Amino acid sequence: MDVKQTTLGTVLCIRKHLTLPEVGHVSQDCCSAILDIIDRSALTVTGPWHFVSYGLPDDTESEFEIEFCLPVVGDGPEALAHQAEYHTLPAFRCATRQYSGELSGLFEHGYRPLLEAIKAEGYELTGESREVYHQWFGPGSADNVIEIQFGIRDAD
Repeated sequence: MDVKQTTLGTVLCIRKHLTLPEVGHVSQDCCSAILDIIDRSALTVTGPWHFVSYGLPDDTESEFEIEFCLPVVGDGPEALAHQAEYHTLPAFRCATRQYSGELSGLFEHGYRPLLEAIKAEGYELTGESREVYHQWFGPGSADNVIEIQFGIRDAD
């Protein structure tokens, strides 16, 4: 586990309220929509996909808020504002761990060890978490590289 402060800058994103099982197929639609907007605009992609979650549940039935975000530069596509949001992600102090492998192992080999390390270090979670897709080849690929980030604060 590493602790770092991130700032991203401007992103184009689509916000949804979903359950965990819905994320996979909805993310495909949202990411495709964002790429279509970029193709029709003066925006340039500057970084990897970020999936930003608020109140990530520990069950498969509860809804939570998630933003599918792609860092960009350029003039915001005002004519397309109804399809996606154009904003700046705030600074984010987080505990982070890099996971490599198939999506099916992300929780057991990525999330679980990171959450255990956060607890062992005595940090409190802020309720915000992010997945940064440094390399993505599909859910079954062993070559995926995903950085998991949990917002933290010092325990009082």
